[in-house]
Amino acid sequence: MARVEWTRIEPGDIERVVSMLLCRENPSAIRIRPSRGDGGIDVMAPSSDGTGVAVYQVKSFSSNLTAGQKAQAERSFRRLLDYARGHGLHVTEWYLTLPLDPTNDNLEWLSGFTAGHGITAEWRGLGFLEGLAGTYPALIDYYLRDGKDRLQAALESITTVLRTTLQLGPAATAAGTPAGSLAGPLMPAETAGTLAALHATLNEHDPHFSYDFSVDSACPKVPGQPGLVAAVQEGDAERWVTFKVFARCAESLVERPVPLGLTITAESGSDLHRDIEAFDRYGTP
Repeated sequence: MARVEWTRIEPGDIERVVSMLLCRENPSAIRIRPSRGDGGIDVMAPSSDGTGVAVYQVKSFSSNLTAGQKAQAERSFRRLLDYARGHGLHVTEWYLTLPLDPTNDNLEWLSGFTAGHGITAEWRGLGFLEGLAGTYPALIDYYLRDGKDRLQAALESITTVLRTTLQLGPAATAAGTPAGSLAGPLMPAETAGTLAALHATLNEHDPHFSYDFSVDSACPKVPGQPGLVAAVQEGDAERWVTFKVFARCAESLVERPVPLGLTITAESGSDLHRDIEAFDRYGTP
């Protein structure tokens, strides 16, 4: 994968993609939307020792820091200290995160304004971000290149293949497939390879969600699993197909909420019917 050209990316895009890289690396991390009361926090995650929280301050600076940029970072740290005191937030780690490796002068400056507060403060620079980009290439592709379009194209392609395959059966074979065109019965190994390839394709390009599927002769129960956000089951008297959707990190549902459509059927005049009407008309719980 080609290296990320951070110097050519808009500041807002840098901050967004860096924040998502941090969330993928720390699946329970959350992004804090910019506001007057954000406390100088861009991304917050459990600390490495589990005793508090780690705060990432994300900056888009990709060349030598100016005096004004240094002042921004210092203000962010002071805002965090004030916020933590006012809200009882136990911050144990603070990371200045930007696509720029530090000089010795930079490290001395960082230590100078962060020392004495009982917080581990470190610089997370270009090398760190390049490592994350290499670990999560689909995320870089999605946000900075054409990965979003290719993800949509891949999903549409898979949908077409599935629909075509599901339409093929004994009747379709008899009507449109020349006799003897299949070289023997389908072997289990061939089926496993095809299903594995389908699974790999489903999970190759999506930076926010992963997918599992199964086919069973009876409708299986879907147990709770880490990250499971949706499950769809369809079947008949002979087999059931289950698709499961897993969030790769807590921010996945914020970036791309899972759409849900449902139909509720209630007997006319019943209590349930009246409750649904009251909810629809007046927002009654």
